[in-house]
Amino acid sequence: MRYDNEINQFSSYFIEQVNNIIKIRNRLFQKILLSVVIDTLARVLSKGNYDNKTRFVRFIKECAEWNDCDKISIPMLYHTLDRNNYVLNDNLKKEVEKIFSMIGYGTIHRLNIDPYFNEIEYLIKSSDERKLICNMSHATLFYTYRNTLVHEFREPGHGMEISNNNESPYYLGMNHLDNNRETLELVYPTSFFIRVTRDSIENLKRFLQKENDNPFDYFAFGTPWGCKTSK
Repeated sequence: MRYDNEINQFSSYFIEQVNNIIKIRNRLFQKILLSVVIDTLARVLSKGNYDNKTRFVRFIKECAEWNDCDKISIPMLYHTLDRNNYVLNDNLKKEVEKIFSMIGYGTIHRLNIDPYFNEIEYLIKSSDERKLICNMSHATLFYTYRNTLVHEFREPGHGMEISNNNESPYYLGMNHLDNNRETLELVYPTSFFIRVTRDSIENLKRFLQKENDNPFDYFAFGTPWGCKTSK
């Protein structure tokens, strides 16, 4: 049995919801609702298995067509080390400091300043270092961003959407007058959220068609509400 009708119906529904979300004139509301859409789509790709973080990060890596998702955010890593008591081995620390020192504060920086994980993996010497570095990947940071949106009803950090190209993330230098401290704020713009969500819908659709998988199998329907949560 083919599930083409179910797959088309599922995809069309979420395309319509994204179009409705775009009409909302509130950036925070748009990002929260798009995060919910991504959560839902991720559940289908993982067939209802795994924890939410694993599902979300995997989905971004496999469906979002985001070439930078495996890059490690050097500014976020540097500021994390600066604020906390994490200790890196000397070679890894020197590499992070070297890359960060080449970044100026007076302009917008795209993610091309960040290395891919496999470019610095050889410098990692412990499981704690590996965990910290992996948590600084953009796929994982996007999930962290999502958590702040959904659970705290706000955008994390102090970055502003001021770029003339808001379809790709960037760093914005900020001077904090209260403590005379400079930071590089990571911004995931609204247009980037929209692009990622739209691309993900299309890529998930192709995956479901290839696997001939019914996306509705991973949700409970009917009343009273139902209880089926996985296939």
